[in-house]
Amino acid sequence: QRWKAIEIFESVVKEDPKYDEARFSLALLYYQILAWDEARKHIDVLAENTYQPENVLRMKSEIFEELGDLNTAIDAHAYAIAGSGGTDESS
Repeated sequence: QRWKAIEIFESVVKEDPKYDEARFSLALLYYQILAWDEARKHIDVLAENTYQPENVLRMKSEIFEELGDLNTAIDAHAYAIAGSGGTDESS
């Protein structure tokens, strides 16, 4: 079922690369199936577009944490906290 959703969102993003809501959904689907490289590719675009920066940066930090890149994870998490007004609601 997720693969079908991924296929649909990939098609939507290919047709309209600026449709950030679809790209975020696609990144989230890749994140959920642990396809870190694919998720990161879309998250990087979303970060450049400043789409939901707190959510995007938090997801990015979690991916880097999973990949063992703790310094980058900490940096992304710090930016996410700063963007949310300075509080970490996940703790």
